[in-house]
Amino acid sequence: MNIDIDINKYFDRIFIINLKKRSDRKEKMIKRLSKAGISNYEFVEAINGYNEPYLSMYHNKHITQGFFENPGALGILLSALKVLVWSVKQNYKKILILEDDAVFHLNFKETFKNRIGKIPNNWKLLYFGTSMHKWRLKERCIYYDGYLTAKGSIPGAFAIGIDSSIFKELIGFIPDARKAWDMDPLKRINLLYTSYVYVFYPYIIVCETDDSNIRRSKSLGEKVRTSDWDLSLYDWI
Repeated sequence: MNIDIDINKYFDRIFIINLKKRSDRKEKMIKRLSKAGISNYEFVEAINGYNEPYLSMYHNKHITQGFFENPGALGILLSALKVLVWSVKQNYKKILILEDDAVFHLNFKETFKNRIGKIPNNWKLLYFGTSMHKWRLKERCIYYDGYLTAKGSIPGAFAIGIDSSIFKELIGFIPDARKAWDMDPLKRINLLYTSYVYVFYPYIIVCETDDSNIRRSKSLGEKVRTSDWDLSLYDWI
């Protein structure tokens, strides 16, 4: 069913997490958002995991508790916490969190309108894209018209919708997280509410991979080999 839904009205607010030092990404993201028809957004200054006191916090978590690939991954986790706490205060019902390296479908606005009506409205997490490997897509996913569901972890949280029904749960999970944002708090939500976590498929957002502050940089060619990304579908401005 094709329903004329404007993404700017569907979400109460769209947040873009951006490190202060990455003004280059902010400028590029503003252009991408404009081309995608997104106006209801604000940039959130990301917490820099390489600065104190966060660097010491990273070393403590990394050594004694679990695994964070680098301090940037802890920074994203704490930045997400900041967004969630603010969203509770503002009484938002649905939010979309984007990382500043997100890349939109060439026809994003219309594709969103055409697909969102196919996705059950009871979602708790809504992924616009993922970094799932091909084997995981084959073995752990159930496919529907325009979307899929996945068991267990869903790598990649560069573009994720979050419903207010789980804001406080996520806020509670983050302080004790032993892994990155996508591999601990979000994974726990997926395990608790598998039937209410959906992924747009084919993806309508992917991300740049060769200049990351939070994960090991990879070439886009490597992502094509390991994940199900068709680079020709996205606007790489």
